[in-house]
Amino acid sequence: ASGDEGFVLRSIKSQLTWNTLVSFIPLCAAIYYLYKGNLLYTGMLVILAIAIPYITTYNSYSPFLIGKGNFRQHFLYTTALSLIYVVPMLIVIYAIPNPLALVCTYYTTNAIGNYLLFKRVIRQYALKEHPVTEKTEPLLAYGKKLSISNILPSMLTTIDTILVYHFIGPAYLAIYTITFNIPERIIGVLRTITSAAVPKFSKHTPESLRGVIGGKVLRMFLVASFCSFLYILCAPFLFHVFFPSYSDYITLTRIASISAVFAITASFALTALISSHQSIIVHRVNTLYPLISIISIVTGIALAGITGAIIGKGIGALCTILIVLIAMKYTRTPTIPQEVSE
Repeated sequence: ASGDEGFVLRSIKSQLTWNTLVSFIPLCAAIYYLYKGNLLYTGMLVILAIAIPYITTYNSYSPFLIGKGNFRQHFLYTTALSLIYVVPMLIVIYAIPNPLALVCTYYTTNAIGNYLLFKRVIRQYALKEHPVTEKTEPLLAYGKKLSISNILPSMLTTIDTILVYHFIGPAYLAIYTITFNIPERIIGVLRTITSAAVPKFSKHTPESLRGVIGGKVLRMFLVASFCSFLYILCAPFLFHVFFPSYSDYITLTRIASISAVFAITASFALTALISSHQSIIVHRVNTLYPLISIISIVTGIALAGITGAIIGKGIGALCTILIVLIAMKYTRTPTIPQEVSE
């Protein structure tokens, strides 16, 4: 947005390096499960370790397009990326509802999709690498910290499917994926609002953002709730026509749409937090909320099976919203220089 377009290419090498180092965590977990003889978890964690550096690094095209104000192209690319992995995921769910196949499909298609879209944006804007300057150095350092702190949130994208498989069994995995992913993707169109809000958030100082974030999060929640209400009305038609074998789980997908409301709102709140460039708060929140989400899902499964898993995911998202709002309201930390973020 500030004209330092070459910074994007410059940051790729640094992002890829740090994200690769972060993959050491799931690799250690994979070695542990290999020692225990659990080849399923070993395979999923190895796939996670390989794919995450590429997904998080080459997704840089997304904030670049937002910074350029090209929201139409960002929306089209986001939609294309969703199709790139949603369609194969649905095929896998019907053909081989196995967590290893689901994790492999999700992360492989995401990595390839992000890489292809990144390369297309580079060609479109004819980007060249620029050297680090006094102006871009603080932002580069912030990007490094953000890459490290994003490891747990990145793992959270599929940890729920692993937990469902582990505690409930493969028979319920396809049910969970269908009933939750459909409303999450439909209501997830609102993520374009989150993307469009990034430049506006970045123009605020942390102090001024504290004064407006509560109202903005509430508005996003109300819009998402309205979309959820429409989905609840349309769910019987969608399932009877497109997923007749899952018609018995219409109530479950309606509950999932309510959980999706909190998930979309949490994503919006996290975007505001990241845009504030308060690296210490971002790191703390990115460490805390995935752990709370995992605890919520596990507790929900223990209490109410697959329904509890979906409710637990919604509760985890609600806790994320509260954590972000409380952290932004009561925590004071240094930020990167304001001229970098403008």
